[in-house]
Amino acid sequence: MNKTGIVVLSALVIIVLAGAAFITIINPLRKEDNTEQIKIIDASSNPGTENEEYLKQTKATAQQTESESTAKEKDDLVIKNEAVDVLNNSPEFDMKVLLSKLSSGKTVLRLEYYLDGISSAKEYSQEDIPELAGLFEKREGKSGSMEFKVMPASLNTKKSKVYFAITGKAYGEETETSFYVVNLKDKAIKRLFQEKGRFSEFKLSKNQEYVAFSFYDSASSSMYQENSLLQIVSCENDLFLISGSRNTKGERIGNNEDSSLIWDYEMLGWSSGNVLKLKETAAPKSGGGEKKSSEVLYDVAKNVFLNPDGSIRNLKDMGAPQGNKTQKESEAVKVLRNFYLLLAADKYKDAYDLLDDEFQLNAFKVFGLTKLSKSDIDVESFAMYGSIFKAARLESILEEKTDGSLASIYFYQAYALKDADDARQPLVAALRKTDKGWKLVALDDGNLNEKPFKQ
Repeated sequence: MNKTGIVVLSALVIIVLAGAAFITIINPLRKEDNTEQIKIIDASSNPGTENEEYLKQTKATAQQTESESTAKEKDDLVIKNEAVDVLNNSPEFDMKVLLSKLSSGKTVLRLEYYLDGISSAKEYSQEDIPELAGLFEKREGKSGSMEFKVMPASLNTKKSKVYFAITGKAYGEETETSFYVVNLKDKAIKRLFQEKGRFSEFKLSKNQEYVAFSFYDSASSSMYQENSLLQIVSCENDLFLISGSRNTKGERIGNNEDSSLIWDYEMLGWSSGNVLKLKETAAPKSGGGEKKSSEVLYDVAKNVFLNPDGSIRNLKDMGAPQGNKTQKESEAVKVLRNFYLLLAADKYKDAYDLLDDEFQLNAFKVFGLTKLSKSDIDVESFAMYGSIFKAARLESILEEKTDGSLASIYFYQAYALKDADDARQPLVAALRKTDKGWKLVALDDGNLNEKPFKQ
């Protein structure tokens, strides 16, 4: 064989080997698709009755598999979609919640979201959420009703969880309601409770540590003496921190040991990270007598009631016939507390009148304020600066120094921030006693490196 022939033969060998290698590499990747095809080719290459029967069975099996696959696709066909609102959604998660009816008659709930930048999805069936069964059919003819709905979901971006409620059949004003949580990291779903009654909106706290709502006791079950009760779930472990206005030890919230009255609590919303705004109603157990209602703040973490100015509220303040006596405070402290109360109530003119003519504001630099005096602002423009206090409360007074007609008050102000814990700010207020009572002379930022702020 000449040199040219050897080269050609070598090239052919290389091509054949390369083709074999290519087939060897490709086949495993397409094994599932080609297995039956290979069997059919092998059977048809050897004629005979046995092989022909094998060919028929193989083709029949392939057709049956295809038929089953087509049927499955038809079962999974979505014939109706309903978007569920997602509260506290963020571009980071971009969550979508869809309630879907399938052609098979089943109902599923699908979650689509991003976690750590990776797209993820999970579909929950009627086996996961029994309340989904027949949801679309059950609501027919109930336009405008709250029955058989998936209520707006609350996304907890801090804990990577989503909470939602599903309503069922209504009995007058009461509705069967189930409350669920899904851990977006492992996609585990958990039903937190299922109950018949009336419920307020389920609200996630601003620091995303709690979910709270009011439960209006069912008249048919009469589980409690109270008519409206507070429920709080810890988002850390998804367990009830407060149930029926009582803690896990069965004690009433806020260390309220007064059993002579029936205490109802209706949630109005979150005031700040750990602080709830509640409507409180105290009524005699006998059913007679006057009911007393007021708006109170409840610090969930500290388990205490607060006045709107941030001071701790005792039983006497709450309308009970007995309780601890309020600690005596100086007139200067009362004026400072009143200043916060007036600003919280949008009574800017009255708050403005508590400022001394020589008042100087040298605080809130974190908000971009520069030094201001009373002469720099009038009553109208004071409303703009006073709005800084709108979400603030006087948290605690550390010390008061009084020298005749002058007083210095060292205190912490708690400022509610969106989606975060309260910001604590050290402040020093200077007051002077005048013919018209105590007036605010100055408000300065406190120094955390100096006493009484430095512990």
